[in-house]
This record gives sequence, structure tokens and C-alpha cells, in this order.
Amino acid sequence: MASTLKQIAEVANVSRGTVDRVIHGRYGVDPKTRARVLAVMQELDYKPNAMAQALRGMQNAFRIGAIVPSEANPFYIDVNSGIDEASKMAATYGMEVVKLTMEHVTVEEQLGCIDRLEGMNVCGIMLVPINDQRIRERINRLPESIPVITFNSDISGTKRMCFVGNDHIMAGRTAGQLMSMVAREPGKMALLISQMDFLAHIERVRGFCQVFDEERRSDIEMIGPYMTYESEEKAYDIVRDLIHREKELVGIYMAGGGQQAAARALAQSGQAGRIHMICHDTLPDTIRYVKERVVDFTIGQEAFVQGYMPIEIFRDYHMFGKKPKLNRLFTGIDIRSRENISLKGYEVFTGMYSMNRG
Repeated sequence: MASTLKQIAEVANVSRGTVDRVIHGRYGVDPKTRARVLAVMQELDYKPNAMAQALRGMQNAFRIGAIVPSEANPFYIDVNSGIDEASKMAATYGMEVVKLTMEHVTVEEQLGCIDRLEGMNVCGIMLVPINDQRIRERINRLPESIPVITFNSDISGTKRMCFVGNDHIMAGRTAGQLMSMVAREPGKMALLISQMDFLAHIERVRGFCQVFDEERRSDIEMIGPYMTYESEEKAYDIVRDLIHREKELVGIYMAGGGQQAAARALAQSGQAGRIHMICHDTLPDTIRYVKERVVDFTIGQEAFVQGYMPIEIFRDYHMFGKKPKLNRLFTGIDIRSRENISLKGYEVFTGMYSMNRG
């Protein structure tokens, strides 16, 4: 008689929910527990019908490509952790994930990565696209057998399957509302982004400015955007010079990379508190500067999930022919202040996507 989830749970000494998460490759199970459940499943010769059918139909392992910017931007450390964890899950289903790192975020390097992955006969590509017409055209030239998932930042006018990441306009509006609450004195507001080629950062600034326009904050003059090009050194220099030059500066909005160095420049100026700062992501130094009241708020975006979820989507697509119901899958907008900056929450993916997509 075929074994059941209840029997597997009893032998492995876990809950049926844990068995279900292991069967479907969802995150949130301790690796040792996952290994024990898989061993019991093999011992009891348990094969879920849908999965068994899918596995029988796969003659060879299939390969997924991931293009990720360098960890010189520490945001991508957690993204890579998500990719690596999902890759372990994928390997149990015959999926191989090939990860290419872009040391320099340029159109030429990204095009080269796409070319390289297509030459490796991948069955899907996940990437943080540069918002450039050449990238747009290259994605659209890929064969139908290579679907594309964009994550963290999107690109319009392509045939990509879906986007995984923040609603960046809403994230920018959230930052704008918070800044409008704390920056009550008239003056100048500096806007910093990584570069004009990232749609995510442009959308954040757009949402941020919308709030000040809607609230008729004519007492605030927006200056910038200044571009950091993902360089901590450049971000530090920009903020240091702005504080020295702009005597009416009352706020700094870091919509892109370089937030840790920017906060360091503000801390060293002695102007923290008078000049307010809001940024994105829960990076180690950012957490420290929030605790020290240099940064008023930082906004997380579930970096780990952004790396993990595309691989899960590719698995469902290739094994079960299941496409995501939405073409934009938004991760959480996680407001962090001094009171909750140390809490664990969105850093750990608990399977919300798998449970909610039906």
C-alpha cells in the first residue's frame, strides 16, 4: 500500500506541513530535517503523483541561468543567499542553476552574460536588467524555450515571463511619506540613485517626489538626482560635499546603492538629526546607523526572496507547465526604524509565495 504524508511525518518525527514543504521544495525547512524527510520518503518509496509524472517526463536535467550584479553592492549578498538556497532545492528535481556575476554593471557585460547563457542551452534566465534598448531587444530575441524572469528591477517592452521584487513606486512613496513626517523645516532635499539605467531607482524617486507634490510641500526643493554608480566611495564623496555646500540641506533620500557610506558621511558631519536620511535595505552598517539615529528609516525589500522565488517559478513552469498568475510578484515593503531594526522577519523566507499562489 502506498505510504502517506502522515506516515512519513511519523517516521521522520516532523509535522505533515514540514513534509509538504519538503515535497514541494519550499524554503523554511532546516537542511538536516529536509535530508531526514527525503531519506524517509526514499525508504518508503513515496512519490507524489504530480511530481512522479513530471520526473518521468524529464529525460535530462535542465539548466537555469542567473545574472547577478557583484556583491560590491552588499544588497546582493542576501540575493545570492536566496539563489544558492533555491539551487539546492532545484538540484533535487534535476535542475542546475548557473550563476554569472557582473563585476561591472554595463550593457556590454550584461549582453555578454545573456549570450553566454544562451550558448549553454539554458531553459530560463533570471536577471536584474539594465534599462537600455539593447537589453530590451536582446531579451526579445531569445527563443521561446528561454523564458526570462526579471528581479529587483524591471524593464518595459519585453516578453519577460514576470517580475519579482518591490513595487518601487510604492516603496518610494513610503519613503516620501516618512520623510515628510520628519523633515518639517523648509530647505533642500537631496536625491541619490545608483544610475539612470536602473528603473527601480527611477521609480523610487518618482514615488518619493509624488508625495511632496501631493502634500504641496513647496517649502522643500528637490536637488539631484546624484548618481553613485553603486560605489560606496562615490556615495560618501557626494554626501560629504552636499553637506558642506548646501547649507539649507534638510534631507537625503538614498534611492540606490551606497547608503552605508552616505550614512557614514552624515555621521561624521555632526549634522545627523538636523539633516534626515532615509534609505533602502537592511545592510549591516545601515542597521548600525539606524540604531545610532543617523538614519531615520530604512526600507527592506526581501532580498533573499528575490533570489529564491524566480528559481521556484522556473521549477513549476518546466515541471508542471504552471506559469505565475501575475506578471508582477511584489515582495514586502518592510519599514525599519530604531525600534525594530534588529528584528528578524523578512530576511527569512517562510514560503509565503508557495502558500498564497494557489
